[in-house]
Amino acid sequence: MRAGIDGFAYNQYRKFWRFNPTAANPYGINIYNPVSGQTKPVAPLNTDNHEDLSGRALFVQDLISIGDHWTLLLGLRHDDIDQTVTNRMNNSAVSQSVSQTSPRSAVTYKASDNLSLYASYGRSFRYNQGADRFNRPFAPEKGEAYEIGSRFSLIERKLTGTVSLFDISKDNILSTDPADNAYQVALGSARSKGLEFETTYALNRSTYVTGVYTYVDAKVTRDTTAALVGGPLSNIPEHSGALFISYAPEQHAAGSLSWSGGLVFVGERAGDPNNSGFRLPSYVTARASVGWQVSETVELRLEGDNLFDKAYIENSYDAVWLTPGAPRAVTLRLRYSL
Repeated sequence: MRAGIDGFAYNQYRKFWRFNPTAANPYGINIYNPVSGQTKPVAPLNTDNHEDLSGRALFVQDLISIGDHWTLLLGLRHDDIDQTVTNRMNNSAVSQSVSQTSPRSAVTYKASDNLSLYASYGRSFRYNQGADRFNRPFAPEKGEAYEIGSRFSLIERKLTGTVSLFDISKDNILSTDPADNAYQVALGSARSKGLEFETTYALNRSTYVTGVYTYVDAKVTRDTTAALVGGPLSNIPEHSGALFISYAPEQHAAGSLSWSGGLVFVGERAGDPNNSGFRLPSYVTARASVGWQVSETVELRLEGDNLFDKAYIENSYDAVWLTPGAPRAVTLRLRYSL
């Protein structure tokens, strides 16, 4: 049996100066016929908040063997969250204390030395950071997840892997406040269903090829804007995956080398939360690393990400608010083991 506690304390100041265009005062820019010399509007201070968050959790989990073929995992986690949001514009404060006990369970059946089947269920609970337009803390996000799958080992254990189906639903997701789109409300729900597949093939005792593939069907199931219900969640690709090859010597003796390299694929995905049809294109990036075991306790490793400096869009808020992907990055790491 395993048991434990954890906790956190967090505070944040938020100040926003925002100018919201209106029909009477659009402050629009016609890119085809721009008018120079316009007076820049003075953005008023519309948010000045201080948020205090603290949380405590107690968890317990046990893995029970039943005969030679069955194992049962049972767990509970209890969370207590205290949240206070102070509006420094009018010196008002609103607090809430919320808690939930979340169960977790899984059952595994070992059909043979090469195949096992499993099913799992769990609930989740986390705070939503921030406050609505009335400076009230948001209701916490709650989730529920089901998963079934299998683990396999074939070809004299050279080929191993996992395949699973999952169904995850979440409530109290933040969505746009219909009365003022500069704010949010915790009235959204979403559901994600899909498949995950991961497999590794041993070319020899030191060299492995690993492939990963994920399919996700993520949809909005409730929102303050009815037209969004049934639409995709933004920035979540339907298809994604990776393919890597790695080499690590069986004995990490002084002077030995290890290396890995591969490709990461992210498919097309919705580019905004408005179900407008705006899509972000798919992309592929390359990664590689090489390590040198200087001694029994010291390793030097050189890592490279986005090796070909691929230009891509990592995520976006809408068609005019995009986050570019990170350019080529090279990192040198030194690790010392006691």
